[in-house]
Amino acid sequence: MREVRFHIHRKSAFAGALLPYRMYINGQYIGTIRNGKSLDANVPKAGVYYIEDDILSSRNAVIYDNRLSEYSVVIKRAGGWRTESYNEFYMEKGNVLEQLPSFHWEKLFELQQSMSQSERLLALSVEFWMSAMDDLQEVLASEHLFEIIAALQTIGAHKYHDLLLKIMNDDFGDVRFPLDDNQIEQMQPKIEDANRAFWKNKGAEAEFRGAVTNFLITNLDASGHVFEGIDQS
Repeated sequence: MREVRFHIHRKSAFAGALLPYRMYINGQYIGTIRNGKSLDANVPKAGVYYIEDDILSSRNAVIYDNRLSEYSVVIKRAGGWRTESYNEFYMEKGNVLEQLPSFHWEKLFELQQSMSQSERLLALSVEFWMSAMDDLQEVLASEHLFEIIAALQTIGAHKYHDLLLKIMNDDFGDVRFPLDDNQIEQMQPKIEDANRAFWKNKGAEAEFRGAVTNFLITNLDASGHVFEGIDQS
């Protein structure tokens, strides 16, 4: 398998200095970078490289392959005085830093009926993950619950798809979904047990990350309207 080499340097910064960056390229974990340090990694050659420091992060980078054997990326911290700090990604070209385009996940935070199928699948994936990060009960109470389950199957996140169905069928029996407020109040012990079981499955989390990333990469060029969040100006 052909590979390309990435050299990623994290510029020293006061904002977020203690926060380690867990870096991923095309859904593959490549290592952790601390303040002022660098990371080198070989990854399989691809048509596009999606770099992020967290799952579904709005601060990421998209690099289209231009047949280089090595890419040098610099991460700079912006903001952080009176506003929230965030990462910016740059390509190092000699003495020049060229800011890289990114995919803006926040554009998918609200499900709209006018979305294309690809965009809606990504939006449902976003809703699933953000809700689960809050509490699994938010997923089980979502009006889009069954759409979310179908979306997980479609993008290839089979472990979370199967786990949700198992929790719903085995742990809650004949309960009607999505859960309403009264059900949530009455079933708190079951919900707490289900939440613990959900987060114990680390393999499902890794598969989900890879599935979402692969689906995103496959559809990056599918529609200029769907992916207009990528700024290539």
